[in-house]
Amino acid sequence: MPGRSCKTHRNLYNYFDNKLLRRNGKPAHSFLNAAAYIMVIFPAKTGAYASMANLQKEGGDFVEEFYAKHLGDDYADELFNS
Repeated sequence: MPGRSCKTHRNLYNYFDNKLLRRNGKPAHSFLNAAAYIMVIFPAKTGAYASMANLQKEGGDFVEEFYAKHLGDDYADELFNS
């Protein structure tokens, strides 16, 4: 039921808006700052973004090697170096 899902999302939004993000009518900035830290700054400090880039490079190298092995070097060069 699409209507029920929309109502559930609206109820969750109202719950978080009213209960967690507001204290005495003011936004709880400490909660928002902690959430921002967890989502953005913490992975950067721990090197998660660098390891994700390394994983992406290794995956690309693997795919290029796979195509070179199965299609031949000429076709792989056309695919990846054009």
